[in-house]
Amino acid sequence: QTPLNISGFGFPSFSADGSLFYQKRRETYYIAGYDLSTSVGTSIYPVIESEFSNKYPTYSEVSQELAYLSNESGYYEVWLSDIYGSNRRQLTNLKKNAKYPLWSNNGKKLVFASAISKSENEIYVYNSVTKKINRLNITLDKFGRPTWHPNNKDLVIRLNVAGKRELYLLDTNTLMTKKVTDNNGRFGYMDSDKILVYVDNKKELYKVDINEPHMPVKLLDRKQFGTRYGWSIHNHEVYFKSGDKAGDSIKRFNIGKKLLTDILYVPTISILDSEPFSMIPLHKKLLFTKSLSEQSNINQLHHPLFN
Repeated sequence: QTPLNISGFGFPSFSADGSLFYQKRRETYYIAGYDLSTSVGTSIYPVIESEFSNKYPTYSEVSQELAYLSNESGYYEVWLSDIYGSNRRQLTNLKKNAKYPLWSNNGKKLVFASAISKSENEIYVYNSVTKKINRLNITLDKFGRPTWHPNNKDLVIRLNVAGKRELYLLDTNTLMTKKVTDNNGRFGYMDSDKILVYVDNKKELYKVDINEPHMPVKLLDRKQFGTRYGWSIHNHEVYFKSGDKAGDSIKRFNIGKKLLTDILYVPTISILDSEPFSMIPLHKKLLFTKSLSEQSNINQLHHPLFN
């Protein structure tokens, strides 16, 4: 067997003369925004859109910088820009795919991850004050996406311990861990110093006191919530992507009032539920990843095996 290493390869077919043709699919992502400040419905608008894919936005209100992933260099590296998508600059040069960038609450640290292999991953932290990127002295197997504790030191991250995956606090200084869920926690954000809001494997939304992980409170069931990563939390409100076969919608859930509100409906399935949302509080704008229409081309394979 000889691997061809062709991304988007599909539907191969031989012609009468023995030439091999195939369909190559390409899907491009862009960072979109939606204005929450008006009661009148407004359109989704592009924040960062190019011939390359741009995704996974995270905004720091303190540094007023937008971090995101772009494959402009050939890999998904971490890039920075202002809130308008201008003054773009490449932050990392890993020469491999980065993933899961997220600013800390104080805007001084940006966490992101990268895979060493299919079974090994590493975590990096960028310090916006020193402009240095440090790799944590820890190598993990498949782990969940990290989010920050309000102390700007601990990460909430899904780890596999003794064969069971749960959410833990990981101290980025000491690398000590503390389990904070006990019902298959998948991904979550701290809503305060003690309260964690998270989703489980069933795509149901919970909250729990991290000092009492065995006492979770269900907020929304799968039918009401139904996403693992397509959400974020701001000022005790959860913004999340919902949808059906006809299209996508963005909803808001007020945790204290237990109030669920429809914000936006898009009659196409294009908002990625594998990517979280990010809020720009001062401008009351919500950022998320959206896909452009998938493009397909028919190509002839030029390879020694077929020449």
